[in-house]
Parts: sequence; C-alpha cells; structure tokens
Amino acid sequence: ANILGLTLAFAIALLLTITVLFELSYDQFHENKESVYQVYYNVQTPKGSELSTANPVPFAPALKDEVPGIKHITRALSENVLVSFGENDYNLDAEFVDTDYFSIFSFPTFIGDSAKPMPDQNSVAITEEVSKKLFGTTNGLGKIVRLQIGKEEKPFTVSGILKNIPNNSSINFEIAIPFTTHWDYKEYVDAWDSRNHPVYVQLEEGVTTSQFEKSTVDFTLLHNEEQINNMKRDGAQPDVNGNYAQLKLLPSTDMHFANFNAETLQVKRT
Repeated sequence: ANILGLTLAFAIALLLTITVLFELSYDQFHENKESVYQVYYNVQTPKGSELSTANPVPFAPALKDEVPGIKHITRALSENVLVSFGENDYNLDAEFVDTDYFSIFSFPTFIGDSAKPMPDQNSVAITEEVSKKLFGTTNGLGKIVRLQIGKEEKPFTVSGILKNIPNNSSINFEIAIPFTTHWDYKEYVDAWDSRNHPVYVQLEEGVTTSQFEKSTVDFTLLHNEEQINNMKRDGAQPDVNGNYAQLKLLPSTDMHFANFNAETLQVKRT
C-alpha cells in the first residue's frame, strides 16, 4: 500500500512538474524574445487609471516613423476568414499582420522563406495543417486561394507554408494575411479615435524599455491631444509623472501570464 501511495504521489508530482514547465515555456521559442514587446497604454480617466492594448490603424506606422529605437513593428488583427480552394471552403483563424510580423516572431516555415513568407499584398502564409485541408498536401506553395474580404472574394497566392503553431504560443492562427488588405483598412487608415488591434515591437539593440517609454511622451501628446483635453475637462488627474496617457511595453515572454483588467496589469507565472 505504501509503495502504491508513493508511486501515485510521484506520478502526481511529475505531472505537476511537467505542467509547470510547459506553462513556463510559453513564447520562449521566439528567437528575439528578449527585445520583443506588446504595446499597451496606461490612460488616466475621470474614474482613475485604465489600461488598453487596442490601437488605432495609423498608430504603428507613425510610431515607427516618429520615435527612434524601433527595429521592427507590426499590427495584428485577429479575424475569422472564409478561405476557398476548388470545392473546399473553410473558416480559418486569421491574423492580419504587417511585413515585420515574421521578423519579430519566429514562426518557422515548413516551405518558403522564413523571413518573408508573405512577400507582397497578394500573398498569404498558411500552416501545413491548413495546406493539407485545402490541397490534400503540405506543399501548397504557389496555389491560388480565394478569401472573403468583407463583401468581396479576392484571390491570394500561398507564398509560405508555416509549421503548425506550437501549443505553447500565446498567438495562434491558421492563416496570415497582409494587414492592409483588411476590409476596414481604407476607412480607418487615418482614424486615431478607433482602436481595435494589438501592436508588437522589437526594440533596437541597447534600447531599454524605460528609455523607449519616456521617448514616446511627446508622440502620445501629439496624437491624443483631443482625448487628453477631454479627460482633463472631465476631471481626470495626471499620473506621478504628470502624464494623462503613457505608452508602456509588456515583454513578449509575459504575454501568456498577463491579465489586463481595466485598472491593473498582473503577471502571474504560477
């Protein structure tokens, strides 16, 4: 009985250890993980401090142009998209992303160029599992698929076959599509008052998060002037540094453990 009890206890301990190790392995496979961050904002409202990871469409390009220290930046908007080939139709989990996406994150290709699996606006990258579903083979490179983009059906060339996304990835998708082909892109390309997607950055070597966050203060004031004036008018109080909105960076290795609620960010690893 004692041996059985010890064996059971050992098995449970081993299972718990494996579970913890798996949890701690989340997003560790990205080669640039030490310099990659998710952008979020700490905003002072009349009700107090609020956090947001949603950004407007023009935010990422403007940040790259106007604030030094960024090596790569990408927008990433998750959608469900109908993808067709011949008689096969599938609703796929899609990420609408910028070209830098695959320079920031290490999603290895099964077939194609790892650095540029989506080289132009008419190309998409799919996982090997999706390739099998659509074409009956993992080598669907060069095939033309039809995507339901809003009310239109548009052709795209499969330019990259990605290895299936690892189970220990915070980001999961079946197809990557150029961000600028999203059906709402043209309507919101200059709209700073509509926020709906996360943004990820890779900082230049030697740039610290505190340096970068401080260097974005003027950028934030410039592009959020009306919102900040409205918050002041409605009774919002500035933070300890005198700011009403502060851009912050969350390390990519904390993404799986981060819990954003309206007021606080908690990162719990156990």
